[in-house]
Amino acid sequence: MFDGLEKIDEEIEKNPTIHKKLVRIAKIGNYREITPQVIKKMEKVCKKYGNKLNIKEGKLAIEDKEDIEVILRMLADYYKTGEVTGKPYGTFAGKELKIEEQ
Repeated sequence: MFDGLEKIDEEIEKNPTIHKKLVRIAKIGNYREITPQVIKKMEKVCKKYGNKLNIKEGKLAIEDKEDIEVILRMLADYYKTGEVTGKPYGTFAGKELKIEEQ
């Protein structure tokens, strides 16, 4: 579901923070569940926040630095919403919480 992964290899050499983000993405495992439906959701989220997700032939396409950043954000579930205020936030940090039923 990806095209241009070699661009990430090239960019890691120049920007080590990408490696940290990839480790985070590997830990949460969202990359394993990429389907055409998930890509559509990613595209919708990107549009909402003013980003463009590069898609070629139904795959996430990496052609430049900007594509890398947008795709890493999508894979890390970067966009989050505060439960109390409903404000949107952007962060690579965070851990999945389990909701307790009462």
